[in-house]
Amino acid sequence: MPVQKKKTKKTKKGRRTVIEGYCSYLIEILKAKVRYSLSENRDKKFSVGTYSEYSAIEIIGNVLEPPKLAGREINCTLYGDRGHDARLNNPEKYADDRYALVGHITAKKDYCSFTGWLPASMLFPIGQMILAKELRYFDLLGKPLFRNEANIHNVSIINEPEVDPDLE
Repeated sequence: MPVQKKKTKKTKKGRRTVIEGYCSYLIEILKAKVRYSLSENRDKKFSVGTYSEYSAIEIIGNVLEPPKLAGREINCTLYGDRGHDARLNNPEKYADDRYALVGHITAKKDYCSFTGWLPASMLFPIGQMILAKELRYFDLLGKPLFRNEANIHNVSIINEPEVDPDLE
């Protein structure tokens, strides 16, 4: 008995245009904690060397911009990275390195977070200024949200947000 084959209809798939713009995410800092840990690196599973180090600023903030996320609470963590210090001190040595992000933002329906990396040498001075309320806002510049996530290319920690005179 012959077997019938189903005919498949060929359709053109719609192509989505990629948005190549940038978006600014303005976050007001509400609460902050500075964390540091130094431990003996026994099994050398995650890092090379005698010691293992953890340094971070943990922040709870309020998103002010973009309007789509305004009013939402966001958990932010800035990690100290000694690799950033080396890259900043010897840029010619790392000129051929692949592109590295400064942070990443996730904005799901009921959870919002930002994870970023700073040079380890700057983490504690910045943390002290945040705790003293000298720095009160994050101004993040990155890609617009796509599937609830966006890469951040610039992190600015400022005292007051800049006001565009054309908007007033």
